[in-house]
Amino acid sequence: MKTEFAQLFKLSRAERIELVEDLWDSLAEEDTLEEVSAETMIV
Repeated sequence: MKTEFAQLFKLSRAERIELVEDLWDSLAEEDTLEEVSAETMIV
């Protein structure tokens, strides 16, 4: 775990930004899926 975390510090700024953007998109996608699931249950 420590090794994986340490590797993050070796990434360039652009690579770190890309990781954050990917994470953000992934979270947004999960929220969308949860909303659709909730709406489907209501119907």
